[in-house]
Amino acid sequence: DWLPKKHRTRKLDEGTVTLGGSMDIDPAKARSARRKGPSLAETKAATMARWREWRRLLDEGAYPSKAELARAMGVSRAAVTQALRRLD
Repeated sequence: DWLPKKHRTRKLDEGTVTLGGSMDIDPAKARSARRKGPSLAETKAATMARWREWRRLLDEGAYPSKAELARAMGVSRAAVTQALRRLD
């Protein structure tokens, strides 16, 4: 093989990975390694709700500009602009 033996196998906490092969994982460790916290759908919903709130604040005049809103929210003006564009 073109790859030296020391680079073919890596020991990880979850198991052993062999280049070009499969990964042997203990099922008990695999279950504990699953993602914890909110699901992707919940995270996306929360993000969309935050963006709608930004739109509402601008529409109601609570902030005169995207730059002012961005400063108040602690994000860049570009982030606000991109978020509002995605809502349209």
